[in-house]
Amino acid sequence: MQLADWIAANGQNRSSFGRSIGERPMTISRYCLPAGHPHRRIPKEETMRKIFVATGGLVTANDFYGIAEAAPDPAAPAPTPGMEAAE
Repeated sequence: MQLADWIAANGQNRSSFGRSIGERPMTISRYCLPAGHPHRRIPKEETMRKIFVATGGLVTANDFYGIAEAAPDPAAPAPTPGMEAAE
């Protein structure tokens, strides 16, 4: 879920959401800009964690990067045994 959509669906505005996680309204506005916008910003890890917690896990890092929207590449090589991603 996109942050702007979560804010609207929960009857908040960018100022109130920003205050709730300790960020300025302008910063939240930049997080809500569409991908490719020259002023769009991606939250740093600490802020991303705050957003994740504040939204009950509905807004994730993938929502900022669009990773979840990309289909897996069937031609990609299978993971090498013993080289699983670290948790």
